[in-house]
Amino acid sequence: THPPPGRRHRAGTEDLPLYRRLVRTEGRFRPDQIDALNRLSRQVMADRQAKGERITPNTLVRLAVDLLLAHADDLRGDTEDQLRASLIPDPTPLDTL
Repeated sequence: THPPPGRRHRAGTEDLPLYRRLVRTEGRFRPDQIDALNRLSRQVMADRQAKGERITPNTLVRLAVDLLLAHADDLRGDTEDQLRASLIPDPTPLDTL
């Protein structure tokens, strides 16, 4: 498959699998976030109709980054909690996911 419009990739990499076209980076997450991402990715995989592309916690993190960047103008605050509240006024507790 080809990257969605607007996504850039290096010349000559179109034939590589998606995971080979992505840049590896590291992030630090809370244990509850990891647990929720794992549960959610398993649920999405189980619920999907088309059984092609694998949905992993990394897939969901990339979607979250895309969503954050799409709402970058809404970010307000000086701390992680304030920034979160500016985007998600009433966040769903992770243990309900």
